[in-house]
This record gives sequence, structure tokens and C-alpha cells, in this order.
Amino acid sequence: MENRKTLLPLSVLLAARKEIMNMTTMELRTSVLAEIASIMDNEDLLRQALDALRNLKKKEAAAPCRFTEEEMKHEIKLAEEDDRLGRFYSSDELRKKHPLCR
Repeated sequence: MENRKTLLPLSVLLAARKEIMNMTTMELRTSVLAEIASIMDNEDLLRQALDALRNLKKKEAAAPCRFTEEEMKHEIKLAEEDDRLGRFYSSDELRKKHPLCR
């Protein structure tokens, strides 16, 4: 008897993957809600949880600078030029110049 693999159409595979991803998302949501429900009677924990969630949203919204690849290459060229021309501070010079860097 010949051992054959059955190939599924891409649309079936994508639908199955989407279902698995949605199931995972739904399970995650259920877990988050269950954790929240478990602290509903504790005002201090609720406030801490709320603050933590808001901080997560702020961090996501305030992502560090984002350069395009072209902008990043340009910044690297500028930094290399500054280095080549000696336009930089050593760590010791920086600490003397800016006390907050100590």
C-alpha cells in the first residue's frame, strides 16, 4: 500500500490557522477577564491593574523614534562623519559636561 500525503488547499489551511489564532485570542481574553474578576472586590488591586493597563497603552503609543531605512542610513552616515572628524565626547567629558550622566 502506497503511503500518500494529502495536500489541503491553501484556503483550508488559512481558515484553520485563523480559527486557531482566534481561539487563542478568545482564550487570552477569557484569562484576562477571569483575572480581573478575581480582583473585583479589592479596590487597591483594581487601581493598580488599571494603572498598569494604561501604562501599557502609553508605552505602545509612545514608541521610540521610528526611522525609515533611508533615514537610518542617513543618520549612520552623519554619525560616522562626526566620528571621523572628532566631533564627539568621551564618557568622562560627557559626565563633566552633564552632571546627570554620572
